[in-house]
Amino acid sequence: MSKIMRWIGRGFAAVGFLLLIGSAVLFYRDQQFVARALRAEGRVSDLIIDRSSNSSGYRAIITFTDVNGKSHELIDSITSTPPRFSEGDTVTVLYDPQEPLNGVTDDLFGRWFGVGIILFLGVIFTIVGLVIAWFEARPRKRLQELQKNGVAVDASFKQVVINAAYSVNGRNPYQVVAEGKNPFTGKTQFFKSENLWEEPLDLVVGQKLRVLIHPKHPDRHMVDLSPAR
Repeated sequence: MSKIMRWIGRGFAAVGFLLLIGSAVLFYRDQQFVARALRAEGRVSDLIIDRSSNSSGYRAIITFTDVNGKSHELIDSITSTPPRFSEGDTVTVLYDPQEPLNGVTDDLFGRWFGVGIILFLGVIFTIVGLVIAWFEARPRKRLQELQKNGVAVDASFKQVVINAAYSVNGRNPYQVVAEGKNPFTGKTQFFKSENLWEEPLDLVVGQKLRVLIHPKHPDRHMVDLSPAR
């Protein structure tokens, strides 16, 4: 299951990274367009209803005159309900002098709505992926540290319990419970293993298990189940 979570985290981060690249590409193209575009004052001549399978909204038809005195109609790229413009409104447009119908409204939504959505999704996917990766890697790093620096003590297997506090897709993992003496506290205590997604059926009550305890953090431990696996 940890491998699945690892790949899920990597998948989110990869998608987020691609979306961030996409937003950067769109920003670069916008800057190139603005560098060659001309501005003109247009007027909203009509509102049209843009219907999709799930919803509908309004898009403005903006009439403007280019530098050569020719009139053009530009359909706003943003669909909204209620309409963001009213008929007769004056709107500044940016248009390509070579292709006047290739234009946008010169405002926040007209120029940055698409970039903003992709950037927002990219940030969210990247953060989710990194958080998943961090949570997945944290216990592995702790286990590696215990394997390297932990003090080994003998403990006796007591039982296998279900960790009801944690679930993935409706499933709860198992944990092996062993009892032994903590040399750093001098007390006998129960030690729980990491989460297991397959029930260990080869353990016998009283069976000796090795537990590794962190010398600087006695509350951190690892039940070594390698012989049992």
